[in-house]
Amino acid sequence: MAGSKRAAGERRQPDDPERTERAAEVLRALAHPVRVEIVRLLGEGELCVKRIEEILGVPQPSVSQHLARLKYAGVIESERRGHLVCYRLRNTGAADAVDAVVNEE
Repeated sequence: MAGSKRAAGERRQPDDPERTERAAEVLRALAHPVRVEIVRLLGEGELCVKRIEEILGVPQPSVSQHLARLKYAGVIESERRGHLVCYRLRNTGAADAVDAVVNEE
């Protein structure tokens, strides 16, 4: 049970296997420096592909592949606005995890 206290020496019970697999999928999606930077950027607010490309200095095809991987894992979501596609975080816990690891001393 998340958030409950355990007695000293008491072992944590495994989570639901589907939930654990979803968590592992998110962590796999985050396992690339460009995707970590994308999540950090989107943690500050919504951005369109072109702006992400400009900020990171990464070619558009590469940015699109990274965005697709994060979207597949449920970390981000997109919205089409005319010819623009804008992205925002869907899983703020993933952004919190990235921040915790990046800012660890």
